[in-house]
Amino acid sequence: MVTTNDPEFFVATDLGGLPLVGPGRPLEVGARVTAANHIPWRDIRLFTGSTHVGEVLPPKSWPVRLFRVAGRPIAPAQQSDGSVYLGEFVVLAEVGADAALGPHGSKVLAVALTAGNMRLSESSITSLWTVGARGGDLDWLRASKAAEAALDHTHRHAARDVAAYILRTAALRAVRATGEPMAPRAYDGARRAAWDAATALTVRDQLSSKDLRNLSSAWALAFGAGWKARAPRQHQAPVRQLPAAPQPGTHATQEALAI
Repeated sequence: MVTTNDPEFFVATDLGGLPLVGPGRPLEVGARVTAANHIPWRDIRLFTGSTHVGEVLPPKSWPVRLFRVAGRPIAPAQQSDGSVYLGEFVVLAEVGADAALGPHGSKVLAVALTAGNMRLSESSITSLWTVGARGGDLDWLRASKAAEAALDHTHRHAARDVAAYILRTAALRAVRATGEPMAPRAYDGARRAAWDAATALTVRDQLSSKDLRNLSSAWALAFGAGWKARAPRQHQAPVRQLPAAPQPGTHATQEALAI
């Protein structure tokens, strides 16, 4: 039987508590959960967790809830991204979902929330036309390489991918809202700018100020003040946890979850 002293992992669920990968059983803090103990590659009913919170989310999975659990992995052994198959575990705590987007996850949500509510100016739309031509920009290339190395080092590839999905959704919403005849030509630039901005925010603590500035320049130019948005502090709900668990972060706001 698993105990709270077993190795810890992170498991992501939808807003109803149903695991994104695993049986359809809502998770609750303090619950002991058991899945079918079958060979993983023959039975997808097993839960999937990760030792790295930045690698726990499947693509395009937002909004989510995030749980910290203790359990014993089932073979095969832990993958390079920290993912494991879990047949049995105890739910220790529910932590702030934005942690799955990296240590600056709340910033990602704040930037997306601001951008998604913007109506872009003609100059902003024009700036997005040129994003695709940055392949020969040496400063941008150096920043991109530094960021990719940082993603490898910190195990945040999944965090970046989902952050890019969130920012891309917001960016395209802003482009559509302009109603300008030239707006459709900005869609590709908006996608590229969102990818770079998500990468910059995900490993912001690992980049030099120059690399951060070069990687986020397209987004900052198009969305202006949206890049400087601060994470909203209101409407934050406390997390739920077992008494023995250390105090985790907070939930992302409901406004950001709607992105």
